[in-house]
Amino acid sequence: MSEPRIPEAMLRGLELVPRDVPAALLLRHSHRPDLPIDAPGDEVDLTPEGVRMAEEFGAALSSRWRPGRLLSSPVLRCRNTVIALARGAGWSVPALEDPRLGAPGAFVVDGDAAFQVFRELGTRGVVIRQLSRPDPARGMRSTAEGVRLLVEALTESAASPGDLDVLVTHDALIAVLVGTLLGSTFEYEERPAYLEGVFTWREGDRLAFVWRGRRGAMPWSWASR
Repeated sequence: MSEPRIPEAMLRGLELVPRDVPAALLLRHSHRPDLPIDAPGDEVDLTPEGVRMAEEFGAALSSRWRPGRLLSSPVLRCRNTVIALARGAGWSVPALEDPRLGAPGAFVVDGDAAFQVFRELGTRGVVIRQLSRPDPARGMRSTAEGVRLLVEALTESAASPGDLDVLVTHDALIAVLVGTLLGSTFEYEERPAYLEGVFTWREGDRLAFVWRGRRGAMPWSWASR
């Protein structure tokens, strides 16, 4: 098995986000072991490689931005990703938990019911269902409501230009948000990798974003509805 690395697209993406605006990054947690089959695995922590990756990525972020908010899912590996990232960046901002980012999260209402859906469909199947059907799966909110909650979390900061909010979450949440932002051009080819995410910022009357080296934008009225 190859050594886990920070995704190259994330390092290239740093250059696509302007420095003169407040920005936010919705980021998947760092490298972890395999999850148990019969339980959600909320207490599965990072591997040593995952800690190292988060520290290195934090150093890369700090070369461009000052710290804004540092938020994470209450799940252990997300909390420890934020802590390692801040340590690598040399940021002293406290890391806070935000339940919209997981456990249960923006999309999940009933963790037990939703876990069974994930077991039945797999993460890819759940993401495709959320992006193709208006009715929510068992134990989950509608896609529109979940996306609204994520956008709210990303954009409610009072950060100053040059600040970066970092919000650490899980791959399924990122995939559904990105699929909604990209619309018909989105293809779920590969789940978000460890330490892969989407940058967002306000650009006039639009919510601008960078995903896998692609820049895009949505009307702000859509993002804040």
